[in-house]
Amino acid sequence: MGFQMVDIIMSVRQKIKFDKLNMRIGIHTGQVTGGIIGTDIVRYDIYGKDVSIANKMESSGVEGRVQVSETTKLMIERAEKHAFNFKFHHDVELNKFNMNIKGFLVDWDKRREDASIDPYRSPSRNQ
Repeated sequence: MGFQMVDIIMSVRQKIKFDKLNMRIGIHTGQVTGGIIGTDIVRYDIYGKDVSIANKMESSGVEGRVQVSETTKLMIERAEKHAFNFKFHHDVELNKFNMNIKGFLVDWDKRREDASIDPYRSPSRNQ
């Protein structure tokens, strides 16, 4: 889905001829707490350390690219070997938690015949 979002932004950017339109995607895997907040204007939100890590993956990423945490990278590699290429980007500093997380930029080669998944489809449709 992240790759599709970047592709859509690039397509819109060309159509409207606005080169500054861009997007960064950041992904982390972990636990979250979710709930409804507010009484007048009710909204659902998620919280937790892993939400903060995902936010940092996005904010420290590269425009037009998908950046994932090492946790997410390892999970993807276990599930789908060779489907994606990961390149270490940098250590992402999380001052709030006094820790660093490794960030990896992700590439998916649409031409690869050995890639067993299509990142444009939801996981339930890949089976």
